[in-house]
Amino acid sequence: MEVISLVWQFVVSVVIIQVVVAEECIRLQDHMNELEKCCSYTPPYPRDGIGKCSKQAAEKSGTDKVEYLSCIFECYFDRLGLVVDNTLHLDKVSEHLQSMSEDVRSTVIAAYKKCDAETTGSQRVCHSYAQELEACTLIEISRLCPDELYNPSEICDKRRAGAEICSS
Repeated sequence: MEVISLVWQFVVSVVIIQVVVAEECIRLQDHMNELEKCCSYTPPYPRDGIGKCSKQAAEKSGTDKVEYLSCIFECYFDRLGLVVDNTLHLDKVSEHLQSMSEDVRSTVIAAYKKCDAETTGSQRVCHSYAQELEACTLIEISRLCPDELYNPSEICDKRRAGAEICSS
């Protein structure tokens, strides 16, 4: 189901936009397509159930796209047992990572741990914790991308070396 893939791409696109006051940063508008391809990690979560979450999220959020994402991630991650009552369950994340190499698993788990410590979320209609956690995790994974998933290029190498993303 392509819905979840599109949702993850949208989340990464929204969250990756940071205004950085730095002399050397990567201009997002110039390199968005390349940055999206630096790491070929795709979350290994089953696609079943996302349709029900999508329908439920649409009913709850109305036309608010940001709230829709919060609702869909809250529902979907709860169904998977990854985030229950705004608490990350790393054991459930680990279950879904079993088909991946040890290097990928350790990178993903480290990213979730780091992002869990930094993510609080907020609540309007739905709680944004799961969405913010996943967006942070995907960005962290792309920054620390394991070699087997890494697609080298000048821009990707720069990002991997620590260059920040700037919007202007």
